[in-house]
Amino acid sequence: QPVDVIIIEYGLPYIPLAELISAARGVSRSIRFVVMSHDVVNARLALSAGADTFDSRNESPDRLLETLQRSEMK
Repeated sequence: QPVDVIIIEYGLPYIPLAELISAARGVSRSIRFVVMSHDVVNARLALSAGADTFDSRNESPDRLLETLQRSEMK
């Protein structure tokens, strides 16, 4: 099954975010990455690593749904 969106927590141990994004995009350029974290300071770091969007884990589940719907439109 093709993957449309990958949702990942920022700062997971042993998972270098930029390398993960690069490897996945090597398989499919259309994969979108939503990076989540409790700390919104990580947003700039996640975006510079290649994430398409960042969402705070402090937001409601409805906010994540909105983010996913926006990522489908790209």
